[in-house]
Amino acid sequence: MLRRSCFFLRRFASDHSQQSSRLTGLLAPERFRRKEDKDHVENLLKNLSDLDAEKKVKPEENCWHYGKAEQDWEDLCNPGNYQSPINVDPGHTYKGNEVLEVSFYPLQTRYVPQTKTGRFTTKTFIVQGNFGTLTINPLLDPVPRQFDSLQFHFHAPAEHLINGDRHDLEMHIVHSERGRPNNMAVVGFFFKNDGVTNPFIEQVMHSLDKPTLMDLDMLIPKEKMGVYLYEGSLTTPPLTQGILWFLVSNLHSISKKQLEFFRSQWERNPEFAEGRGNNREVQPLNRRKILYFD
Repeated sequence: MLRRSCFFLRRFASDHSQQSSRLTGLLAPERFRRKEDKDHVENLLKNLSDLDAEKKVKPEENCWHYGKAEQDWEDLCNPGNYQSPINVDPGHTYKGNEVLEVSFYPLQTRYVPQTKTGRFTTKTFIVQGNFGTLTINPLLDPVPRQFDSLQFHFHAPAEHLINGDRHDLEMHIVHSERGRPNNMAVVGFFFKNDGVTNPFIEQVMHSLDKPTLMDLDMLIPKEKMGVYLYEGSLTTPPLTQGILWFLVSNLHSISKKQLEFFRSQWERNPEFAEGRGNNREVQPLNRRKILYFD
């Protein structure tokens, strides 16, 4: 048994080395500001095929709060160094079509309309159910990874910053890998109050305690969908790391009335975290790099 295990480890190390060698050949070293940046981007691209999330037990929702500025989270979660949300800083972002010698786009979505009921919890508005799949295309592996959607939920104000700016609302679609449920990927969308009614958000609002047909595909732009890719964590306890994040850069409109549907529960509610909202504070990047694809 020991001999077989050693053989497996040697083969894994050999495969990993060959993968790194092939990936290095697909990157353009001269387009990186530093060798360290290239190494971090290379590791992120490898994670598209072999990233494994931690397994953590989710604490009861009433055990943690936003009002204590996360002071009650660390004892529950023991978070690591690759946490979410982050500020997407252009200084730490590389465009995939500039640093790669091949044409590559990391994901495909296939969502189908579902009739579901949404509800307010003590922390968010959530709609649970499988609305379809997220397919992640590894750069070096011909076999895509299939992730099934589990639920989507909202944060007001937004959790991630884009170049230091915080949008009015952020939505997360949480996915779990088929056959390996501990591995997760999140697709994030941003909304801005510009006075224009969003038809998808109308569906969400109507779903409050009432079955409603909702179509996630309405959020997928017909033109190119720009996405920021980075490795992070869940933004609520247990703060599980090893999560693949895809933040959609295409901004969605939302009306004041629609935004108040969420804000009235959190950001405009003095009894909820003193009216600060249900967003976790931005976390240190800790040398991580971000890739942008469109």
